[in-house]
Amino acid sequence: DIDEEQDPTVEDMEDSALPTEVLAYQAQSVKVYKAPALAANNSLAIEEEEVGIKADGWIWKAGRLENMSAKEIEEWEETENRVQWFRAEADFERWQEQIEIKHADFQRVIASFTYYRDAWMRLSSQYSWTPGHCAYAREHSDMFESLRMDAQAKYDHCGIDILKNVRPGHTLADRILLWHAGEEKMFSFDRWASRPDFHDPTIRGATSEL
Repeated sequence: DIDEEQDPTVEDMEDSALPTEVLAYQAQSVKVYKAPALAANNSLAIEEEEVGIKADGWIWKAGRLENMSAKEIEEWEETENRVQWFRAEADFERWQEQIEIKHADFQRVIASFTYYRDAWMRLSSQYSWTPGHCAYAREHSDMFESLRMDAQAKYDHCGIDILKNVRPGHTLADRILLWHAGEEKMFSFDRWASRPDFHDPTIRGATSEL
């Protein structure tokens, strides 16, 4: 009987006449490496830390700084508060800007729907040669009127009064200047930072009498 072929082991190769370099290479290839116990303990500790309450990072803490006197720390905290204040002011101004954009978009949409409603109504009465053309034009006029009414209702519900009520001869930009003046007084920005009055040269009639 012929014995089945088996992979040679390190013990078999030690009795063979193979060169020493080959034996050393084969012996290294069958070594088994075990992870040290310290690494396993560290992984368990990491898992326990993730399950529990995670502490805030150092960037959110303003504790005592090394090699700084109490006065220096107070000055550093004041500087930090100033930076945070200006960041909050920038966020507030971006919020204001988004509100202004939404009001402008609503007014443009309502004006656009009104224009197309009237345009299709004129087509139905002046340029429709057949009853079918007239019905088609009136259908589109009614569609744009429905869109206008829906947009107007939403604008009346969520818009700010001082920005919605634009008088004839004035623009939304005029109302925005008045709104900014009221916000400046309400939040007392002048107590924290002195800034010159803003006058937009492109806007006419932007006075406090609007």
